[in-house]
Amino acid sequence: MIKVERSFPYIIATFALVLVIGFVFFQTSFAHEMKTRFSLTECRSVTNGQEQIDCINRIIEEEIIRGDIADGMRVFKSAYSMFPPFANDCHNQAHRIGDFIYYKIYLNDKDISKIHFPSETNGCKLGVFHGFFEHLFQDNPNPLFVTEICENFKQSPIEGVNPAVMGYTCYNGSGHGFQLAFAAEVPEAMWGNPKALVQKPLQYCERLRYINEHVTETDKETCIEGIFSYIISWMKSGEYGLSYDNKDPFSLCHTLNQDRRSSCYRGMLPGPTSTPAVSPEVITRLLEPIGDKDVRLWLFEVSISNNVSNTVGAKINTDGKNWYKETLAECEPFDAELYNRCMSGIVRGILAHVKPEEEYSSVRMLCEEPTVVQRGAEDKCRQSVQYWMDYLYTPQEVLSIKEKA
Repeated sequence: MIKVERSFPYIIATFALVLVIGFVFFQTSFAHEMKTRFSLTECRSVTNGQEQIDCINRIIEEEIIRGDIADGMRVFKSAYSMFPPFANDCHNQAHRIGDFIYYKIYLNDKDISKIHFPSETNGCKLGVFHGFFEHLFQDNPNPLFVTEICENFKQSPIEGVNPAVMGYTCYNGSGHGFQLAFAAEVPEAMWGNPKALVQKPLQYCERLRYINEHVTETDKETCIEGIFSYIISWMKSGEYGLSYDNKDPFSLCHTLNQDRRSSCYRGMLPGPTSTPAVSPEVITRLLEPIGDKDVRLWLFEVSISNNVSNTVGAKINTDGKNWYKETLAECEPFDAELYNRCMSGIVRGILAHVKPEEEYSSVRMLCEEPTVVQRGAEDKCRQSVQYWMDYLYTPQEVLSIKEKA
């Protein structure tokens, strides 16, 4: 064996080279961050709310075209910190990025394998993928195409993202796509009839299980859920002659067969909880007509999550770390079962609006709240945090996030 001796000057030179490389990398990263923030400052002078959002999205889109999706998501993260209204509506803003990726990147050659979705696209209730899949399946409303795409994403998910998350988001997007694709086929004389509007999309969701053996019952139900989440938005806007039943928002679901009812409840849920004035107490009353207690409890938790996301999301950047206390206090009168569900819903709501990949550090403080400790609910809180972290990410990614927190 040949022994190679390293002189002291050689070691110093090597160490210096490593420092220089590290410094250059840091400078480049820091300079890019400063450049991004400087670009976004021009949007501060825009006083009109929608025009300011458009300004931010234009810079994000330019960055995607100049570099890649990861570059655009870095701008997204900076905008989240700088503009509370943008952060408050982060799912829809991420959805808009998904729209852009579909129309400006995917349609160039229609090869999804050439698109690299970084792990940062997992934030804000997976809004990027909601936007992308919705358009993909609206333009390709073929159950065979849907199963090929969704099963591929389940087998080869985004780096660090739990495959179950990708499967849910993809099949939910297929329900959106089917509904958008076939609504125009419904005769105008049938407008105002929600059952007429969902008839063909429901049939296409049902077909998914017969086309691919890997498609589960949950995947099919998720597709159906995606149909009804579009129907509720049309009811609220009056599109296709639909109207919203304020007294019983789930009236359509009650009339469906049992095997479709739960999916309808889940899909219609964003409607009754999208108004800031809806309190946890009111939510319990809205859910009373639903006979199944387990379904009702689950919907209550999701309703609280939606309430948190829709009403206090912007306060993350303006009111410090105690912005969720209002919702927690409103759940104080509930018994242990509902209180724990409320707390888990708050955790979900936080995860929907923090910066991508910073979930863990944002929700730990909730479990340490004095009121949570007094109720003896801190273990339940931590279990909820762990559950949703495990749901969103792979075990390796969860460990990495905890180490960074």
